[in-house]
Amino acid sequence: MVTDYHCRWENHAFGISVTRIMGDNEAKIYERVPRNASPMFNFGAKEFQTIFDDDLVQPKRVFPSGFQSPAGRDLPEGLENAIAVQVLFSPTSGTEMAGQAGENPVADAAAEKPLSGAGGVWDLLVPRLASVVAYANKFANEYDDVSRSQDIILVHAANAIAAFEISAFRADSSPFDRYVCGYKESMSSSAKEVMDLF
Repeated sequence: MVTDYHCRWENHAFGISVTRIMGDNEAKIYERVPRNASPMFNFGAKEFQTIFDDDLVQPKRVFPSGFQSPAGRDLPEGLENAIAVQVLFSPTSGTEMAGQAGENPVADAAAEKPLSGAGGVWDLLVPRLASVVAYANKFANEYDDVSRSQDIILVHAANAIAAFEISAFRADSSPFDRYVCGYKESMSSSAKEVMDLF
């Protein structure tokens, strides 16, 4: 069964595992992301203050934004947590979401590396987001400082995506989770015996 699955993917454009290729001609990918995707389950727990194993994103009061990140002092203020900070970087990467230089204005800006300011990746993304009427309406419903699409800033989007990740990937309501929170009756006696074994 595993072999069949592996063979089907081998014939796919880019393969998996050792069969991964960079593609060729117009489908060629020029660079691979050097990191694995971060796990997202329970990412919003208070214990998670840093993102990535090398602490690339973490709270640091010496920065105006309150966070250390690859953007340094260019990181906008108002981000609610490290997850919101991390959200901002996938769209700036040609190997993740921005695309390769020559494909679109965001990809071109990402290749040149300006994140913020006129012509920066973040500033190019905001009008795209604001142009979607359904998004603009949702932002206006959620944020007091947004009453029209022109009020939307990237921080709103980053905080909204982070809030979604925190709630959608939350897994802390099992009987065991309730038990460790003090609700001793949430686990059966046999489940407690098994827990004690581990």
